[in-house]
Amino acid sequence: MVYWRIIRKSYRRNLQYRLSHVINNVASSIFGLVFIAIWTGVLSGKQVYGPYDVKTMGYYIAICQSVLWMTTFISPGLNVQIAVRSGAVSLDMIKPVHYLWYMLSQEFGRLLYNACYRSVPIGLLLGLVVGFFYPSHPFTYFSFILSLLLGTYVGMLLFYLAGISSFWTTEIR
Repeated sequence: MVYWRIIRKSYRRNLQYRLSHVINNVASSIFGLVFIAIWTGVLSGKQVYGPYDVKTMGYYIAICQSVLWMTTFISPGLNVQIAVRSGAVSLDMIKPVHYLWYMLSQEFGRLLYNACYRSVPIGLLLGLVVGFFYPSHPFTYFSFILSLLLGTYVGMLLFYLAGISSFWTTEIR
């Protein structure tokens, strides 16, 4: 129950920056449109021998741009290094919760916000440009969501490892 409250609080904290996130969504969508235009120019009018035709690359770029906010743009070090430098980590450590799960819950709340207010709008906008692809087998949806969640979890754990290295060094970069 404690971790659910931490997730909700982190989610609500990000609601304060909606205008900034709308601007980021526009920029990310523009990057996606530029990538789609580049690949359209490269692949148009060419004999394609592999599975990468213009439409498939458009789908691929739309999916990649929409899930970037959940997989790639994780907080560096889960902000552990900031708490170590300021000394606030001592307050985090005396809380009656597991430190790893506390940090992961904060990041998961932020990533949940990113999924709702960043990934979905970018995916819808780019999907309107390139069209929507609906796999015929329902297992494809399950495997996509599972791989997205597991990839995000592994990424958060790696960033946590980088963050806790700040206990020995003050800089994680």
